[in-house]
Amino acid sequence: MAIYKKLFLAGFVLLLFSCGNKDKKNKGTRDHQFSKSRDSTSSVTSTDLQQLFKNPGVNQWKEEIKKDYPHFSVNYFEKKEIHSIPGQSENFSKLKWQNFKPYFIPSPNREQAIDLYSYGEVLPDSGKPTEGGMPDSEVNLVNLSQKTKTRLLFAGPGTSFQKASWLNDSVLIVTGESDANEQNEMQPVCWIVDTYSGTITAFDYRDATSAAPQ
Repeated sequence: MAIYKKLFLAGFVLLLFSCGNKDKKNKGTRDHQFSKSRDSTSSVTSTDLQQLFKNPGVNQWKEEIKKDYPHFSVNYFEKKEIHSIPGQSENFSKLKWQNFKPYFIPSPNREQAIDLYSYGEVLPDSGKPTEGGMPDSEVNLVNLSQKTKTRLLFAGPGTSFQKASWLNDSVLIVTGESDANEQNEMQPVCWIVDTYSGTITAFDYRDATSAAPQ
C-alpha cells in the first residue's frame, strides 16, 4: 500500500505543476473569467501539503513560523472548506499602481500577481511595505496587463496574511496566522488558490496544544 500511496502523491504533484503549462493556451483575461471545467485543488489533502510545502517560498515561511510555533508540523493542517473566487474586479488608481507594483508577487509567466499590501492604504516605508494599516486585511489577484485586481481573501484583525507563493502559473498558496478557529487562539493557517478553476481551499490548524506560541 505504501508504494501505491507514493505513486498517487507523485502523480498528483505532477498533475498540479503541469497545469501552469496548459494554462498558456488560454491567455488574456481568464483570471476574471474563472472556468469551472476543472478543480485541481479540491482533492488536495493534508498529506499532499507535505509535497506542496517543499516549494522554496512556502518552506521559507514554514521555517520562520517555527520560531513562534516550535512544534509546527504540516501534518496538523486539515481541510476546512472550498469556495469560489467572486470574480469581480476593479481598477487600480494610478498612484496605487505606482506605489505597490514593486511589491506584487508575479506568477511565473508574469501574467498575474498577488497583492498583499495595497488594501491598507499604507505606502512602502524605507523600501519595505507595511502590512495592514486598517483593522482588516485583504489578498488580491492582479491582472498585470489590465491593471485590475480581484479579491481572493478578506479577514478581520485576528488574521494576518504573511506569505504568498506561486506553485505554477495559476496555483498559489497563501499562508499566515489566524484566531478564527474553535479555540479562538492564534494558529497557522493556509489557503490554496486555483485561479484557473476559480476555487480557494482553506486549511485550519487542528492541534492547538502543539501550535500554541512559546
